[in-house]
Amino acid sequence: MFSRPGGSLSNHRYEAIEIIVSTTGTYNFISSSNMDTYGYLYGGNFYPLNASFNLFEQDDDSGDNKQFELTYYLVADLAYTLVVTTYDPNVNGPFSVVAFGPDNVTFIPINAVKTTTSE
Repeated sequence: MFSRPGGSLSNHRYEAIEIIVSTTGTYNFISSSNMDTYGYLYGGNFYPLNASFNLFEQDDDSGDNKQFELTYYLVADLAYTLVVTTYDPNVNGPFSVVAFGPDNVTFIPINAVKTTTSE
């Protein structure tokens, strides 16, 4: 959980995803979900306790149906972080992000939780 930049509540669930492109150019990221999504693009690392640090771009509803749409010029072989959250606090659920640009985009989940079960 974190406090969205500009927000006062610290109870927004999020998923941080590292983004790497091999070709420099303008890329577009569009979310798809039944939730009202909010997206943040960071240069380098994302720090949940200082969510404004390294922030390049943010969007709430530029995409259809209360989805974020971010467009940004990315430099090849530099790491960026896409943070996906929701407009309302304490909401979670499935989502997807589609990227468009001059080349493929590599998505690497950063805060994925791996669980194991023992009997």
